[in-house]
Amino acid sequence: MLTRPELKATLRRAGLRLSKRLGQNILVNKNARDRIVEVMNLGPDDVVVEIGAGTGALTERLVAVAGRVIAFEVDRGLASLLREQLAGVSNLDIRCEDFFGVDLHAVSKELGSDGEHLVFVGNLPYVVTTPVITHVLESGVHFRAAYFTVQREVAQRLLAPPVSRARGAITFLVEYHTEAHRLLDVPRSAFEPVPKVESVLVGLAARSQPAVSPRDPALMFALIRAAFGARRKVLKNALRRLEWDALSDDKAAEAIRECALDPRGRAEQLTLQQFADLSDALVRLHAADRGTDEGNRD
Repeated sequence: MLTRPELKATLRRAGLRLSKRLGQNILVNKNARDRIVEVMNLGPDDVVVEIGAGTGALTERLVAVAGRVIAFEVDRGLASLLREQLAGVSNLDIRCEDFFGVDLHAVSKELGSDGEHLVFVGNLPYVVTTPVITHVLESGVHFRAAYFTVQREVAQRLLAPPVSRARGAITFLVEYHTEAHRLLDVPRSAFEPVPKVESVLVGLAARSQPAVSPRDPALMFALIRAAFGARRKVLKNALRRLEWDALSDDKAAEAIRECALDPRGRAEQLTLQQFADLSDALVRLHAADRGTDEGNRD
């Protein structure tokens, strides 16, 4: 991997600059890099999708321990440097693409992975952390684990316990699909340029089944987003943000009562199960209005 002086010299020779807008901070500490890859516990059966490979600090260790690596880097200049640094590595495929446009099911099929050995890895800038995690989890692709280095404040949100002000909509999405763990603190001095905040390696182990079983998962997450989109509002008022034609103020109030929730409570005070119960109550009430049994289970 490139040391800090080597990275600066390499970028200078190539006429490139790291982008603050894209949040580009390159890992330049070998000990930190090696420890990050070590705790992932990757093996030759694993196939890795790396998001934002940069100049290949992580990549060169990933290809040494994993069976195959696809490295995505949207910056053409950095992707070119990455190809130079790792030319001739047989189990590496470097792609200069926007990760948000990638069909992850197609990638998984291409890798020949059944999902049991598919692993996502990335040192994620703050500006794209939530969108990247959302893209992975909402894709529905089957994977074993994801390992993301994120800013400490983001890690606190991803790992926030129930009834914590740090919780947000992304907390519930992560909890629904995975078991999240704080694996390693990464000092800001390990990056170039040195960011203003510390970073944390977070591990997301995919669940075999979602954490809860709402009748309508899409409605549950729409409900969560509505509640956290107005997190300063009490629950009964936050539900007014829910874009669901079947919802009225009376129906929302009845669902809150049915679930024994405090209408003046706030979103962060609810558990994932309570959001599931609340969305189920809305489905039942809507079905009752229509005179159907679509809200009932067998």
